[in-house]
Amino acid sequence: KVFFATGIMSAVMYAMITVLFPLYRDERGWRVLAPKFVAVCAVGAVVYFAICWLLNVDETRLIRRLTQTKYLRKIRQKVWGRG
Repeated sequence: KVFFATGIMSAVMYAMITVLFPLYRDERGWRVLAPKFVAVCAVGAVVYFAICWLLNVDETRLIRRLTQTKYLRKIRQKVWGRG
């Protein structure tokens, strides 16, 4: 299951690097490369987590539970005024 999710994540990240955010020879510095790197890594992490969640990998339950309890309560309190 994990190897399958890793393969899909790798394919998505490769497609993003070659199609959406190509790296050119003259691009240097953090101001140019950091946003591309962050976008590719963030999308890769979301894709990997989504595929693992669909395949019922045990570790995703822990990550989902931590995310819901830690971050969603703060967002609900700030947006709707309740938790």
